[in-house]
Amino acid sequence: MNAPTRKITLVFCILLWGVCTLQAQKESPNSEQSCLHFTQAFYNWYTTQVFKSLKAKNGKAAWHAALSYEGNPFSRELTRALIESDAEAKTDGDPVLDFDPILNSQDPANRYVVRSVTSNNGRYWAAVYGVWSRVVSDRGKGPQVVAELMRNDGRWEFVNFHYPDNTSPNNENLLRMLRFQSHPR
Repeated sequence: MNAPTRKITLVFCILLWGVCTLQAQKESPNSEQSCLHFTQAFYNWYTTQVFKSLKAKNGKAAWHAALSYEGNPFSRELTRALIESDAEAKTDGDPVLDFDPILNSQDPANRYVVRSVTSNNGRYWAAVYGVWSRVVSDRGKGPQVVAELMRNDGRWEFVNFHYPDNTSPNNENLLRMLRFQSHPR
């Protein structure tokens, strides 16, 4: 191979490597876009489960069905806290959660839209807005709930749910709420 052919081949390889690197960055499983798509698909599915459970009135909270979505989309810590809270509620007869913790509502919206995702130190924060068919005062101005996610073993997991309009620090997020209810200070 002569020198000009080697140079052309080298330039071609460098360009090809650059294009492949850019494409890999675009399709990174840790990207905000990937998180947004996963979270939106989950909320689309979950909303149908909520309305099914409301019709069925089987006594189970809709979040029970969420444990089976794609092999449980919740972190171990969040799953354990929810199950322990549910067991405590059955023992005491008083529910720890008197609202849907995934939707942050007792009266769910017709649908939920993930409008933005931001990342910080490997955690992703998905702002989820409720969309009602009729106007509901003070709803829709900010996110209904902010889902906190991260990648674990190549899949997305919900690690917490934050409630932006909450006035008490003990009720700002689901994990803190479950810990406080189990061990009030």
